[in-house]
Amino acid sequence: MECLCANLASMKRCKSLLKKMLRGRTVPNHHPLPYLYLMPIAPLTGHLGLRIRLAEALNGDRLPRLMLFVGPAGVGKQRLALWLAQRLACTDPGTLEPCGSCQSCRQVLELTYPDVHWFVPVPRPKAAESDKQQEEVAEAIGKVMADRRAKPLWGAPEGLAGHFMATSQLLLKRAGLTPAAGARKVFLVGEAERLVPGVEPGGGQCAAQAPGRAAGRHDDHPHHIRPGSDAGDDPFPGHDPPGAPGERC
Repeated sequence: MECLCANLASMKRCKSLLKKMLRGRTVPNHHPLPYLYLMPIAPLTGHLGLRIRLAEALNGDRLPRLMLFVGPAGVGKQRLALWLAQRLACTDPGTLEPCGSCQSCRQVLELTYPDVHWFVPVPRPKAAESDKQQEEVAEAIGKVMADRRAKPLWGAPEGLAGHFMATSQLLLKRAGLTPAAGARKVFLVGEAERLVPGVEPGGGQCAAQAPGRAAGRHDDHPHHIRPGSDAGDDPFPGHDPPGAPGERC
């Protein structure tokens, strides 16, 4: 961390502010430090038709509990799923879009909202104990989220990265906890094709969980969102199947 000060008094004031921050104290409003703010990830573009249908399903209380976003790599599947998570967390949403200005919206875009859990492929944990493996997975995911905050665009994960048993165990552990900020939890599972055989942490890219309900129940079938889907896969009964979102699933 760098601090440029014009004189000794400014340096002392800067050091005092930094000490308060390290103790978890709030920085006074008259001392803004914009370079310390978290930067949101890149905004969502496109997919308007699908966003409208997702919002209609949400407004009509018809949003499926489990959804699988399917489409070509790099077109925004994970970013669209994060948009849906933001729409679910928003405290003052419009008919279509989240407000974008409430604390929940800002935290979702900064990847710090406590009830949105974004699971991505990570290297296989090396620890022998289950708890240690879950800690490794959580730490690795945290590093990926930090990278995504720093770089608005990201590529495919490493070739050997995946969703291992520790990932499933960590997801189920978090799903069993009471939501910390909102009425529900949202779980995003990116690159779901990298699930190790036998590991099924909910089966969907985006799963909205109501309080008191465990995510990943095997009797819940994910609703596919993809172009040309059959009527049985349509998560929006009474509507034509939506087009596919896309970023690598």
